[in-house]
Amino acid sequence: MGIALRYVIAEESGRFARVPTARWDRAFHEKETLPEYAGQELKVIEVAVEVQGRVVKRVIRVLPFRIRVRPNGYLDIRGHAKLAVRRLSLFTEEAVNVEHEIAKLELDANYFWEPEQAHWRALSNLLEIPRSWLEQRIYRPPTQ
Repeated sequence: MGIALRYVIAEESGRFARVPTARWDRAFHEKETLPEYAGQELKVIEVAVEVQGRVVKRVIRVLPFRIRVRPNGYLDIRGHAKLAVRRLSLFTEEAVNVEHEIAKLELDANYFWEPEQAHWRALSNLLEIPRSWLEQRIYRPPTQ
């Protein structure tokens, strides 16, 4: 058994596009562009699965996140990392007021997105994984 990642982009048109893991990895390391998404904010779903051969045995985690694509087609990795670091720093700081809590919620809203029922159906069909397996393993940011 092994662990594999699946990447899917929820396009603005409502279509779901699976991105080969090798291509996503190259794009994430700025070795390849995604010119078809230049200038857009992408809604991406990363699905971690346990596989035996090519057969999915279980879903480990479903992570819907947002990432910008710069006008030149490269992922905005620096911006994505800055947002992640800011989220971490707010969660490690002691909440002192309402503004602090609001800032945490705003950062989460800019980092994550919530799939709707149509997204779950499309994801299940595209990845050939039962919808219930996917929905049960969605990552939710901590609330405290």
